[in-house]
Amino acid sequence: MRLAVALAAATILQLTAVPHVALGGLAPDLFLLATILLAFRQAPERATLQGFALGLLQDALAGTPLGLRAFVLSLVGFLTSIVGQVLLSASRFARALVVLGMAVLSGVLTVLTLGFFRGLPPFAPRLAALVAGEAAYSALVALPLLALAREAPAEASSSAPA
Repeated sequence: MRLAVALAAATILQLTAVPHVALGGLAPDLFLLATILLAFRQAPERATLQGFALGLLQDALAGTPLGLRAFVLSLVGFLTSIVGQVLLSASRFARALVVLGMAVLSGVLTVLTLGFFRGLPPFAPRLAALVAGEAAYSALVALPLLALAREAPAEASSSAPA
């Protein structure tokens, strides 16, 4: 159920609201944030599948190579789940640092995966700055969402993916 809500919310907000809050070409990645916020309280397997579903939808909507974001968000979901189990009772600031780290990792993995298949572009330094800026913006947007996510009960890790 949470995955369906996350898919719908990320899609609607990414397509309608996010273009209006972009700053200097930087915009938060709500599919990434949904993956991270869902993964904090999920088993690694479930978080991986949720990341894959969110990434596949993002690939379909954004016109990126199909599977690129699905691959990246699967890894982010898995790693966030592992880290999230350790930081479940940590402060919101610590969890925001995890979001920032995962956002940077997501950008780096996306660039490296594209580079593997298509070669690194000549504007790679500018791309690195873009990745860092979007990661910081996404982490900032995540702060109020982390407060809401902390209040939500964890789902059982043995249940099937929604």
